[in-house]
Amino acid sequence: MQWSKMKEQIESRLCESLRGRVVYNSTRYRGSHDKAGRSWITFDNEIIHDFCTVKLRYEFNIAADRIREDLILMIGEIQNKRMGIMKRTKLQMKKWKDKEYIISLNSIKQLKNI
Repeated sequence: MQWSKMKEQIESRLCESLRGRVVYNSTRYRGSHDKAGRSWITFDNEIIHDFCTVKLRYEFNIAADRIREDLILMIGEIQNKRMGIMKRTKLQMKKWKDKEYIISLNSIKQLKNI
């Protein structure tokens, strides 16, 4: 069904008070390689809803970029936390090794005294 016929049918189903006030519009961008288009509904010559694929894709790309940047920041924070944990663990293990060494020296001294 062609758009002009569909538009006629849709507008004929509107109540009397809305006829002429609510208008449905649609267009296709023929030069576009991905069949981009735009549809919108106006009420008293003001756009109340817009179905523009170009704007939608633009907004989608902006949102995807923000999510990607947030993920990169989160990954960086996780790596920093992991490095901090690794450093603290290495320090703690070094302290434990030093304590074990001291304990083993004390044990040897005690054994010699027996």
